[in-house]
Amino acid sequence: MVKEKMGLSIWWIILIVVVVAVVASLVTVKMTGGAITGDVIKVAKTSFGTDVYTKAEIDKWAIDLKNAIDNEDKRINCLQHGQQYLTFSKAGLASTIILGGASHNISFISATNPTTAIIVVDGIQKTMTEGSSAVFTGDLYVYVNDVTYQTYAGGVKSVSLAVSKSC
Repeated sequence: MVKEKMGLSIWWIILIVVVVAVVASLVTVKMTGGAITGDVIKVAKTSFGTDVYTKAEIDKWAIDLKNAIDNEDKRINCLQHGQQYLTFSKAGLASTIILGGASHNISFISATNPTTAIIVVDGIQKTMTEGSSAVFTGDLYVYVNDVTYQTYAGGVKSVSLAVSKSC
């Protein structure tokens, strides 16, 4: 008998909760000026555009928004993990970096004047000037931040580079 009364009272509680939820949602829709009928959703008046949208339009907006967020996440990930900075303190040095899961060999051959350096990336040699960038091996970009070239004090030659993948 107790079990039957308990079971019955649980169903009453569930019924009351459902009724309250339905009434609250109807009151909310009515108070905001909105309505949901079939495949059309009417929202409160706006100062621009239409105030009636089909379910298909809203679904498309949701998918477009998700795609935009996914693309932005990919771009941010690329920017965070797709760039490295290198400084070669003298000519003749080399370094291996990994960008986008691929290994790249970068060498500083020499500085030929105060603004020009010879750089080799994955076997491709280019003469680059300070403040310029060049594409090496498809989607690998090298930007020359700084070139140091001295003919005095032992002929110091160095270069600072930013290496990145195309995002």
